[in-house]
Amino acid sequence: MPTPFSALRQLKLKMWLSRDCIRGIKYLLEKSYNLETLPVEITTRCCSKRLMYPYCNATNVDTTKIWEYWKTNMVLQCNFYNLRFVEVWNVHGYVNELEFLKLLLKNAIALEKLIIFTCKSYSRDSQRPLRRFSELLLAFPRASSGAAILLL
Repeated sequence: MPTPFSALRQLKLKMWLSRDCIRGIKYLLEKSYNLETLPVEITTRCCSKRLMYPYCNATNVDTTKIWEYWKTNMVLQCNFYNLRFVEVWNVHGYVNELEFLKLLLKNAIALEKLIIFTCKSYSRDSQRPLRRFSELLLAFPRASSGAAILLL
């Protein structure tokens, strides 16, 4: 049965990607299955929770609970047959950001381009988490074999 969101071609999300927001994000995405364009801005409130969401290259933090929570709560019950373009702003290299992007790559069958804009406040020392982040993301299987991933 169609929902008010099923006719959407573009949905702009401004979100924290926090544990509390996951169910709302999942609901919006499942009901917006005809999306073609998805611009996403990750706000700083999420990124201030460093203990809950460590960097992807963290070795001294147990990320098992985070991975399991995302895998359990963010399994989408639909595929995006029309989603072609995704832009994500303010990426820091946190585990929750990686899980969100994996979710899109797994379900976006027509994806042509995923553009990731990193947070501009990075110093040279903070580039390491992004290297590991990009390695993990590029190694993840995609529903669309022709999808290009740009990390800027």
